[in-house]
Amino acid sequence: MSEEEVFAAEDFEAMLNESFPSGDGFNYFQVGDKVRGTVVSVGDGTLLVDIGQRSEASIAMEDFTPEELAAMKVGDVIEANVVKFAGGATVLSRSIGGRGADMSAIRMAKEADLPIEAKVTGHNKGGFTVEIGPVRGFVPISQMEIGPALAPEQYIGRVFRFKVIEAREHEAVLSRASLLRQEMAEERGRILSSLAVGQTVAATVVKVEKFGVFVDIGGGVHALVPVSELGWHGRDEILGGMEPGRELNVEISRIEQKDGKPRISASLRSRQDDPWNSIDEVAREGMTVAGKVTRLMNFGAFVEIAPGIEGLVHVSEIAAGRRVRHPGDVLSIGQRVEASVRKIDHAARRIALSIKALAPVPEMTVPEVDPDAAENAAIIARYSPSAPKQEDAPKGETAFSLALKKARLK
Repeated sequence: MSEEEVFAAEDFEAMLNESFPSGDGFNYFQVGDKVRGTVVSVGDGTLLVDIGQRSEASIAMEDFTPEELAAMKVGDVIEANVVKFAGGATVLSRSIGGRGADMSAIRMAKEADLPIEAKVTGHNKGGFTVEIGPVRGFVPISQMEIGPALAPEQYIGRVFRFKVIEAREHEAVLSRASLLRQEMAEERGRILSSLAVGQTVAATVVKVEKFGVFVDIGGGVHALVPVSELGWHGRDEILGGMEPGRELNVEISRIEQKDGKPRISASLRSRQDDPWNSIDEVAREGMTVAGKVTRLMNFGAFVEIAPGIEGLVHVSEIAAGRRVRHPGDVLSIGQRVEASVRKIDHAARRIALSIKALAPVPEMTVPEVDPDAAENAAIIARYSPSAPKQEDAPKGETAFSLALKKARLK
């Protein structure tokens, strides 16, 4: 049978399918229709799919990635397009390409919004030249990737899937970027529909900010991990260790809609052990602990006494014998200090510390004074019109000590 006779037979089958009444319980399709079917058999190089016709449709395994095939099993539902009718059976594909592709197939792919396979053969200033079987095509450089394109030589000789933008008389203009966006949107919808609070997902860091890290959880869906949720301790250090491309496992903590767009928050900390579960091994009231100053606020200084456990030294508990206006006048971030544990509030997860409590108490020295002379000084301080007044005494002196000096006893 010649090629023309084969095409004529296929056209006859298509017309015959169209002429069947729809009330017999079977589905009838046209070339280009998108269908959903259930995998009934995984054969050698071919999948058989039940799409509601008298016989199963077939689709080549080449239409699927190795990862998809590894997960494929009987009962799975797939989507594909009708590309032709052969031998009484429907042939499906997720793209058009190969030696049998021609301009009519390319036009059909454009009308059916069906991807088409093409091999990149060269490049010029404006883009890339491709081959779709015997047909030449062109891909503008802006249509090769969603973002910046790779070096041109990295595309030469490779086969990609494209969408047909324009089907001219003898050539086609293709776009890979539009297909990538479409596939990303489909993946995004699938991910969002299956996402739930408490779910752990694989993520890739895409952007690092002072307030947190943005991660891609698949299909271009981004989630924010706030800096407070990066870990229980050393948040600044953890943030410094984050960089685009790093892979993480995060737990979804919140999903909400704002202006019709999903806003997703995630946590890395929730997947780690809570250090407060072992607080009794770290600190007890009255215990002396050592730690590092992590933050300085107007009201005090925070000191990390164990990974993920911080205590507050109130500004009034920083130094003994002097008034501290701001913790930064005495302490600096990163400084190692010792402090006494004043109070632990387990419910509020707060620890009150005191550096002042560990400061040595200065010894008081009392000069030896002749009792009679001291009595005279007391009389002078009490009754003499010229006796020193307390308000006249310099800082650190008392009226009594000035009287002693006046009596030349000190």
